[in-house]
Amino acid sequence: MVKLGQQFGLHPLAVENIMDDATSQDMMEQIDGYALVMYRTTTDMTTETAFSIVVGSGWILLFHTSAAQMHVDRVLDRLQEHSNELLGSCFVVYALIYEITDWLTMTTIQIKHDVVQIDNI
Repeated sequence: MVKLGQQFGLHPLAVENIMDDATSQDMMEQIDGYALVMYRTTTDMTTETAFSIVVGSGWILLFHTSAAQMHVDRVLDRLQEHSNELLGSCFVVYALIYEITDWLTMTTIQIKHDVVQIDNI
């Protein structure tokens, strides 16, 4: 990871935050020509997962736990559907965060529905 950080000119503290995602907080920072977005969520209401997205000029690095792969796969499928269109790195970051948040919202709505059903018993 250190070599990858050096290859892309990442600040050592950014690399440290990415590697130590268990203690890092959600953030979005502009650092020396790239942006670092760190976002954490849950994949099944019990498993926390963290995403680290580094966006540079013409490139994106994405780091995540294996539990987050379903979100990444959905976004990759969407990108392939739009492969003939010019989509920038901001769109990719937005699509990832939207996918995670949308899934979490739908899961929360389902839990709320289940709680109401239990209360009606």
